[in-house]
Amino acid sequence: MPNNPSLTEEYSWGRMEWLADHSSHPGVQSSLAKMVVNPGAETPLHRHDNCSEVAHLLEGAIDLHVNDEVVSLTVGDTHVFPAYTPHRMTNSGDAVAVLVLSYSHGNRQYIALTD
Repeated sequence: MPNNPSLTEEYSWGRMEWLADHSSHPGVQSSLAKMVVNPGAETPLHRHDNCSEVAHLLEGAIDLHVNDEVVSLTVGDTHVFPAYTPHRMTNSGDAVAVLVLSYSHGNRQYIALTD
């Protein structure tokens, strides 16, 4: 039987489903999540000081706002955010966008930023 309890967090922009992290798997040294971003929605600007983040787009279209740059992802694209990098994601399509996110720490820090 798989060992994969998950926790889903709902937000105004969509949801995060935590597939593996410190809360579901004590001692794990990385985190894995599925992110769903609603059409036209945008995540808050934030950074992670204790880890890097890898985002892989499974469905939809996403614009990544990284520092002062916009990077557009289409299905199959992957982007790496080094630690300390301010970023947010905007769903630029008509349907939900689905991403897999991997973090290099089991208990990643989330630091909210303002524009």
